[in-house]
Amino acid sequence: MYKMKKQGFIILMIPLIAASLMTIAFGIFNFVITEIRISGDLNDSFKALYAADEAMESVLYADRVLVACPGALCSFTSASPGLNTACMNSVYTAGTPTIIKTLGYTLQTGTNCVSSPRAIQRSFEVRY
Repeated sequence: MYKMKKQGFIILMIPLIAASLMTIAFGIFNFVITEIRISGDLNDSFKALYAADEAMESVLYADRVLVACPGALCSFTSASPGLNTACMNSVYTAGTPTIIKTLGYTLQTGTNCVSSPRAIQRSFEVRY
């Protein structure tokens, strides 16, 4: 009687093990890249929040002290003096209640206070 030899089993196992290891490595790589991207966005988010807060403080000061907006609706857009990578936009609506909306967003390279689709935006709104 002829006995079957069990040779060639390793040829089937090596691709299976290699595919499993590559899948695990790809998952770890994807996780690390996502975390790096999030940490970069966190820095831009802080800059945008700071610009929005700076705009709110500027408009409130102008409203209370300088009376810089004589009309019922004023809009301001400028670069944040404290941050060279952020812009701020403010909309002042006089009335009852007075509404102030500020938007801070990060600047992309080569832009002049124009919000791009990839910019991180943060905003505040005050009613009084």
